[in-house]
Amino acid sequence: MRYRPVWNRTGDLSGFTAKPRRQNFAKLNLTVGAPAEDETATLTAAPLAPNGSWFDFDAVEFALLHTGTEYVLPGVKWRYAVNQYGAPDADGEPRWEGDQTVTAPSSYLAGKSYSLRFNIGVFGPRLYSAGGEASGAIRLGDEFAAYVLLFSDGAGHVGVSDYTTAKSALYANGTPVFTSHAPLNGERHTLSAGRHTYRLTTDVSRATSLSAVSTRVTAEWIFRSGHVAGDTVKRLPLSAVRFMPKLGAASTAKAGKAFTVPFTIEGAATARSARKLVVTVSYDGGRTWRPAKVTDRRRLELRHPAGPGTRSLRVALTDADADGNTLKRTIHRAYRTTS
Repeated sequence: MRYRPVWNRTGDLSGFTAKPRRQNFAKLNLTVGAPAEDETATLTAAPLAPNGSWFDFDAVEFALLHTGTEYVLPGVKWRYAVNQYGAPDADGEPRWEGDQTVTAPSSYLAGKSYSLRFNIGVFGPRLYSAGGEASGAIRLGDEFAAYVLLFSDGAGHVGVSDYTTAKSALYANGTPVFTSHAPLNGERHTLSAGRHTYRLTTDVSRATSLSAVSTRVTAEWIFRSGHVAGDTVKRLPLSAVRFMPKLGAASTAKAGKAFTVPFTIEGAATARSARKLVVTVSYDGGRTWRPAKVTDRRRLELRHPAGPGTRSLRVALTDADADGNTLKRTIHRAYRTTS
Protein backbone atom coordinates (compact mmCIF):
# COMPACT_ATOMS: atom_id res chain seq x y z
CA MET A 1 0.00 0.00 0.00
CA ARG A 2 1.43 3.36 -1.06
CA TYR A 3 0.14 6.89 -0.45
CA ARG A 4 1.20 9.62 -2.86
CA PRO A 5 0.13 12.96 -1.28
CA VAL A 6 0.91 15.31 -4.17
CA TRP A 7 -0.79 18.67 -4.72
CA ASN A 8 -0.59 21.05 -7.66
CA ARG A 9 0.31 24.47 -6.28
CA THR A 10 1.66 27.65 -7.83
CA GLY A 11 3.88 30.10 -5.96
CA ASP A 12 5.77 29.21 -2.80
CA LEU A 13 4.71 27.02 0.12
CA SER A 14 4.16 29.86 2.61
CA GLY A 15 1.29 29.01 4.92
CA PHE A 16 0.57 25.68 3.21
CA THR A 17 -0.87 23.02 5.51
CA ALA A 18 -2.84 19.86 4.75
CA LYS A 19 -4.19 16.93 6.72
CA PRO A 20 -5.59 14.54 4.12
CA ARG A 21 -7.56 11.51 5.21
CA ARG A 22 -8.14 8.28 3.32
CA GLN A 23 -11.50 9.49 1.98
CA ASN A 24 -9.66 12.39 0.32
CA PHE A 25 -7.69 9.98 -1.87
CA ALA A 26 -8.56 7.95 -4.92
CA LYS A 27 -7.80 4.24 -4.65
CA LEU A 28 -5.89 2.57 -7.51
CA ASN A 29 -5.92 -1.23 -7.50
CA LEU A 30 -2.75 -2.22 -9.32
CA THR A 31 -1.98 -5.54 -11.02
CA VAL A 32 1.29 -6.13 -12.88
CA GLY A 33 1.20 -9.37 -14.82
CA ALA A 34 3.84 -12.06 -15.15
CA PRO A 35 4.04 -13.24 -18.78
CA ALA A 36 7.06 -15.38 -17.83
CA GLU A 37 8.46 -16.91 -14.64
CA ASP A 38 11.13 -15.48 -12.33
CA GLU A 39 10.81 -11.91 -13.62
CA THR A 40 11.01 -8.67 -11.66
CA ALA A 41 9.69 -5.20 -12.38
CA THR A 42 9.73 -1.59 -11.29
CA LEU A 43 6.80 0.78 -11.06
CA THR A 44 7.18 4.51 -11.64
CA ALA A 45 4.46 7.03 -10.81
CA ALA A 46 5.07 10.51 -12.22
CA PRO A 47 2.81 13.48 -11.37
CA LEU A 48 2.44 16.31 -13.89
CA ALA A 49 3.54 19.66 -12.46
CA PRO A 50 1.68 22.92 -13.26
CA ASN A 51 4.51 23.98 -15.60
CA GLY A 52 4.08 20.82 -17.66
CA SER A 53 7.14 19.02 -16.33
CA TRP A 54 7.23 15.55 -14.78
CA PHE A 55 8.58 14.49 -11.43
CA ASP A 56 9.37 10.77 -11.18
CA PHE A 57 9.27 9.25 -7.72
CA ASP A 58 11.86 6.59 -6.95
CA ALA A 59 10.85 3.38 -8.71
CA VAL A 60 9.25 0.66 -6.61
CA GLU A 61 10.80 -2.77 -7.20
CA PHE A 62 8.98 -6.09 -6.86
CA ALA A 63 8.78 -9.66 -8.15
CA LEU A 64 6.17 -10.60 -10.71
CA LEU A 65 3.24 -11.28 -10.32
CA HIS A 66 2.52 -8.13 -8.29
CA THR A 67 -0.65 -6.66 -6.84
CA GLY A 68 -0.83 -3.51 -4.75
CA THR A 69 -2.82 -0.45 -3.86
CA GLU A 70 -1.97 3.16 -4.62
CA TYR A 71 -3.70 6.18 -3.05
CA VAL A 72 -3.45 9.50 -4.92
CA LEU A 73 -5.08 12.87 -4.43
CA PRO A 74 -7.45 14.41 -7.01
CA GLY A 75 -6.45 17.37 -9.15
CA VAL A 76 -3.10 15.88 -10.19
CA LYS A 77 -2.50 13.97 -13.40
CA TRP A 78 -0.39 10.84 -13.10
CA ARG A 79 1.65 8.88 -15.61
CA TYR A 80 2.32 5.31 -14.53
CA ALA A 81 4.94 3.06 -16.14
CA VAL A 82 6.18 -0.48 -15.54
CA ASN A 83 9.57 -1.88 -16.57
CA GLN A 84 10.20 -5.64 -16.66
CA TYR A 85 13.60 -7.18 -15.88
CA GLY A 86 15.03 -10.66 -16.35
CA ALA A 87 18.13 -12.49 -15.16
CA PRO A 88 21.18 -10.34 -14.33
CA ASP A 89 23.64 -9.46 -17.09
CA ALA A 90 27.41 -9.99 -17.04
CA ASP A 91 27.79 -7.06 -14.63
CA GLY A 92 25.22 -8.47 -12.23
CA GLU A 93 22.60 -5.88 -13.10
CA PRO A 94 19.00 -6.92 -13.85
CA ARG A 95 18.55 -7.12 -17.62
CA TRP A 96 15.87 -4.75 -18.97
CA GLU A 97 13.30 -6.63 -21.07
CA GLY A 98 10.49 -4.18 -21.77
CA ASP A 99 8.23 -1.42 -20.51
CA GLN A 100 4.57 -0.42 -20.57
CA THR A 101 3.54 3.24 -20.17
CA VAL A 102 0.16 4.97 -20.11
CA THR A 103 -0.56 6.86 -23.35
CA ALA A 104 -1.96 9.90 -21.56
CA PRO A 105 -1.76 10.98 -17.89
CA SER A 106 -4.94 10.64 -15.82
CA SER A 107 -6.39 12.25 -12.73
CA TYR A 108 -8.67 10.42 -10.32
CA LEU A 109 -11.61 11.35 -8.10
CA ALA A 110 -11.52 11.24 -4.31
CA GLY A 111 -13.31 8.28 -2.78
CA LYS A 112 -13.42 6.34 -6.05
CA SER A 113 -11.68 3.05 -6.88
CA TYR A 114 -9.90 2.35 -10.16
CA SER A 115 -8.21 -0.68 -11.69
CA LEU A 116 -4.77 -0.43 -13.32
CA ARG A 117 -3.56 -3.57 -15.14
CA PHE A 118 -0.10 -3.63 -16.70
CA ASN A 119 1.92 -6.25 -18.54
CA ILE A 120 -1.02 -8.53 -19.37
CA GLY A 121 -1.88 -9.55 -22.96
CA VAL A 122 -2.82 -9.54 -25.65
CA PHE A 123 0.44 -7.74 -26.49
CA GLY A 124 0.29 -6.24 -29.98
CA PRO A 125 0.65 -3.12 -32.15
CA ARG A 126 -0.84 0.22 -31.09
CA LEU A 127 -1.49 3.28 -33.26
CA TYR A 128 -2.14 6.28 -31.05
CA SER A 129 -1.73 10.03 -30.71
CA ALA A 130 -1.79 11.58 -27.25
CA GLY A 131 0.00 14.36 -25.41
CA GLY A 132 2.17 15.30 -28.38
CA GLU A 133 3.34 11.70 -28.82
CA ALA A 134 2.22 9.38 -31.59
CA SER A 135 2.95 6.09 -33.28
CA GLY A 136 2.39 5.07 -36.89
CA ALA A 137 3.93 6.23 -40.17
CA ILE A 138 4.37 9.80 -41.42
CA ARG A 139 5.53 11.65 -44.52
CA LEU A 140 7.00 15.17 -44.61
CA GLY A 141 7.70 16.22 -48.18
CA ASP A 142 9.54 13.13 -49.35
CA GLU A 143 10.86 12.06 -45.96
CA PHE A 144 9.30 8.91 -44.49
CA ALA A 145 9.41 7.54 -40.95
CA ALA A 146 7.54 4.72 -39.20
CA TYR A 147 7.40 4.16 -35.44
CA VAL A 148 5.14 1.24 -34.52
CA LEU A 149 5.06 -0.26 -31.03
CA LEU A 150 4.42 -3.98 -31.52
CA PHE A 151 4.18 -5.09 -27.89
CA SER A 152 1.68 -2.77 -26.19
CA ASP A 153 -0.37 -4.58 -23.55
CA GLY A 154 -4.05 -5.46 -23.51
CA ALA A 155 -4.98 -2.41 -21.44
CA GLY A 156 -3.56 -0.16 -24.16
CA HIS A 157 -0.37 0.93 -22.41
CA VAL A 158 2.23 1.56 -25.09
CA GLY A 159 4.94 -1.05 -24.92
CA VAL A 160 8.55 -1.44 -25.97
CA SER A 161 10.16 -4.86 -25.77
CA ASP A 162 13.57 -6.40 -26.10
CA TYR A 163 13.72 -8.84 -29.02
CA THR A 164 15.80 -11.67 -30.44
CA THR A 165 15.30 -11.15 -34.19
CA ALA A 166 13.71 -8.40 -36.24
CA LYS A 167 13.33 -7.45 -39.87
CA SER A 168 11.54 -4.44 -41.36
CA ALA A 169 11.28 -3.18 -44.92
CA LEU A 170 9.54 -0.71 -47.21
CA TYR A 171 8.89 -1.25 -50.92
CA ALA A 172 7.69 1.24 -53.54
CA ASN A 173 5.95 -0.47 -56.46
CA GLY A 174 7.88 -3.60 -55.49
CA THR A 175 11.30 -1.91 -55.35
CA PRO A 176 13.04 -1.85 -51.95
CA VAL A 177 13.32 1.57 -50.29
CA PHE A 178 15.00 0.15 -47.19
CA THR A 179 15.46 -3.07 -45.26
CA SER A 180 16.76 -3.36 -41.71
CA HIS A 181 17.27 -5.88 -38.95
CA ALA A 182 15.31 -3.79 -36.46
CA PRO A 183 11.72 -2.94 -35.56
CA LEU A 184 10.07 0.15 -37.03
CA ASN A 185 11.80 2.55 -34.67
CA GLY A 186 11.37 5.94 -36.37
CA GLU A 187 14.35 6.01 -38.74
CA ARG A 188 13.94 8.46 -41.63
CA HIS A 189 14.13 7.44 -45.29
CA THR A 190 13.83 9.41 -48.52
CA LEU A 191 11.05 8.56 -50.98
CA SER A 192 10.65 9.55 -54.62
CA ALA A 193 8.13 12.34 -55.24
CA GLY A 194 5.79 10.33 -57.45
CA ARG A 195 2.68 8.63 -56.17
CA HIS A 196 3.39 4.95 -55.60
CA THR A 197 1.97 1.87 -53.94
CA TYR A 198 4.01 1.12 -50.80
CA ARG A 199 4.32 -2.10 -48.83
CA LEU A 200 5.63 -1.72 -45.27
CA THR A 201 6.53 -4.88 -43.37
CA THR A 202 7.88 -5.80 -39.96
CA ASP A 203 8.57 -9.13 -38.25
CA VAL A 204 9.81 -9.17 -34.64
CA SER A 205 10.35 -12.14 -32.30
CA ARG A 206 11.22 -12.26 -28.62
CA ALA A 207 12.38 -14.98 -26.23
CA THR A 208 9.90 -17.12 -24.32
CA SER A 209 12.00 -16.44 -21.21
CA LEU A 210 10.93 -12.80 -21.58
CA SER A 211 7.30 -13.58 -22.42
CA ALA A 212 5.48 -16.83 -23.10
CA VAL A 213 2.89 -14.90 -25.14
CA SER A 214 3.08 -12.66 -28.22
CA THR A 215 6.42 -14.26 -28.99
CA ARG A 216 6.32 -13.09 -32.61
CA VAL A 217 4.41 -10.27 -34.27
CA THR A 218 4.33 -9.76 -38.03
CA ALA A 219 2.57 -6.99 -39.92
CA GLU A 220 2.21 -5.79 -43.51
CA TRP A 221 0.59 -2.54 -44.60
CA ILE A 222 -0.10 -1.61 -48.24
CA PHE A 223 -1.00 2.01 -49.01
CA ARG A 224 -0.65 4.72 -51.65
CA SER A 225 1.38 7.88 -51.10
CA GLY A 226 2.91 10.76 -53.04
CA HIS A 227 4.80 13.98 -52.36
CA VAL A 228 3.41 16.08 -49.50
CA ALA A 229 3.59 19.81 -50.26
CA GLY A 230 4.66 22.37 -47.67
CA ASP A 231 5.96 21.62 -44.20
CA THR A 232 2.92 19.78 -42.85
CA VAL A 233 3.45 16.27 -41.53
CA LYS A 234 0.97 13.81 -43.01
CA ARG A 235 0.03 10.64 -41.17
CA LEU A 236 -0.02 7.71 -43.57
CA PRO A 237 -3.04 5.38 -43.65
CA LEU A 238 -1.93 2.55 -41.38
CA SER A 239 -4.46 0.62 -39.31
CA ALA A 240 -4.17 -1.73 -36.33
CA VAL A 241 -6.51 -4.14 -34.56
CA ARG A 242 -5.98 -4.32 -30.80
CA PHE A 243 -7.32 -7.36 -28.91
CA MET A 244 -8.48 -6.81 -25.32
CA PRO A 245 -9.68 -10.11 -23.77
CA LYS A 246 -10.02 -10.54 -20.04
CA LEU A 247 -6.98 -12.67 -19.24
CA GLY A 248 -5.41 -13.83 -16.02
CA ALA A 249 -2.26 -12.21 -14.71
CA ALA A 250 -0.10 -14.71 -16.65
CA SER A 251 -1.99 -13.82 -19.88
CA THR A 252 -4.03 -17.02 -19.69
CA ALA A 253 -7.64 -18.07 -20.22
CA LYS A 254 -9.51 -21.30 -19.45
CA ALA A 255 -9.28 -24.17 -21.92
CA GLY A 256 -12.40 -25.95 -23.16
CA LYS A 257 -14.60 -22.87 -22.73
CA ALA A 258 -16.38 -20.33 -24.89
CA PHE A 259 -14.33 -17.14 -24.83
CA THR A 260 -15.04 -13.59 -25.96
CA VAL A 261 -12.22 -11.40 -27.27
CA PRO A 262 -13.19 -7.71 -27.51
CA PHE A 263 -11.14 -5.68 -29.97
CA THR A 264 -10.87 -2.18 -31.37
CA ILE A 265 -9.61 -0.85 -34.69
CA GLU A 266 -7.17 2.05 -34.62
CA GLY A 267 -5.62 4.29 -37.24
CA ALA A 268 -6.99 4.93 -40.72
CA ALA A 269 -9.82 2.39 -40.40
CA THR A 270 -12.55 2.11 -37.79
CA ALA A 271 -15.01 -0.64 -36.91
CA ARG A 272 -17.64 1.24 -38.88
CA SER A 273 -15.59 2.28 -41.89
CA ALA A 274 -13.51 -0.85 -42.56
CA ARG A 275 -14.52 -2.26 -45.91
CA LYS A 276 -13.30 -5.77 -45.10
CA LEU A 277 -12.31 -7.48 -41.86
CA VAL A 278 -11.38 -11.15 -41.53
CA VAL A 279 -9.96 -12.71 -38.36
CA THR A 280 -8.61 -16.25 -38.14
CA VAL A 281 -7.41 -18.20 -35.11
CA SER A 282 -4.90 -20.99 -34.68
CA TYR A 283 -5.05 -23.47 -31.81
CA ASP A 284 -1.92 -25.40 -32.82
CA GLY A 285 0.89 -22.87 -32.89
CA GLY A 286 0.11 -21.49 -36.34
CA ARG A 287 0.17 -24.76 -38.27
CA THR A 288 -3.52 -24.50 -39.20
CA TRP A 289 -5.95 -21.59 -39.15
CA ARG A 290 -9.74 -21.40 -38.96
CA PRO A 291 -12.19 -18.47 -39.28
CA ALA A 292 -13.10 -16.69 -36.05
CA LYS A 293 -16.66 -15.48 -35.56
CA VAL A 294 -16.67 -11.66 -35.56
CA THR A 295 -19.67 -9.97 -33.91
CA ASP A 296 -20.46 -6.29 -34.58
CA ARG A 297 -16.82 -5.78 -35.56
CA ARG A 298 -16.16 -5.43 -31.87
CA ARG A 299 -15.51 -8.91 -30.53
CA LEU A 300 -14.53 -12.46 -31.42
CA GLU A 301 -16.58 -15.41 -30.21
CA LEU A 302 -14.19 -18.36 -29.76
CA ARG A 303 -14.44 -21.87 -28.37
CA HIS A 304 -11.18 -23.04 -26.81
CA PRO A 305 -10.24 -26.69 -27.30
CA ALA A 306 -9.75 -28.77 -24.18
CA GLY A 307 -6.32 -28.90 -22.65
CA PRO A 308 -3.57 -26.31 -22.30
CA GLY A 309 -2.18 -24.61 -25.38
CA THR A 310 -1.54 -21.35 -27.17
CA ARG A 311 -3.92 -19.26 -29.27
CA SER A 312 -2.63 -17.22 -32.22
CA LEU A 313 -4.62 -14.48 -33.98
CA ARG A 314 -4.42 -13.25 -37.57
CA VAL A 315 -6.16 -10.22 -39.12
CA ALA A 316 -6.76 -9.10 -42.70
CA LEU A 317 -8.32 -5.64 -43.05
CA THR A 318 -9.10 -3.26 -45.91
CA ASP A 319 -10.06 0.32 -45.08
CA ALA A 320 -12.75 2.46 -46.76
CA ASP A 321 -10.34 4.69 -48.68
CA ALA A 322 -10.58 4.62 -52.46
CA ASP A 323 -7.04 3.24 -52.56
CA GLY A 324 -8.10 0.26 -50.45
CA ASN A 325 -5.24 0.40 -47.95
CA THR A 326 -4.72 -2.97 -46.29
CA LEU A 327 -3.37 -4.57 -43.14
CA LYS A 328 -2.25 -8.15 -42.59
CA ARG A 329 -1.10 -8.90 -39.06
CA THR A 330 -0.35 -12.03 -37.06
CA ILE A 331 0.25 -12.36 -33.32
CA HIS A 332 1.82 -15.73 -32.62
CA ARG A 333 0.93 -17.22 -29.22
CA ALA A 334 -1.31 -14.26 -28.45
CA TYR A 335 -2.33 -15.88 -25.15
CA ARG A 336 -2.29 -19.27 -23.46
CA THR A 337 -5.05 -21.53 -22.15
CA THR A 338 -4.85 -23.61 -19.00
CA SER A 339 -6.99 -26.45 -17.70
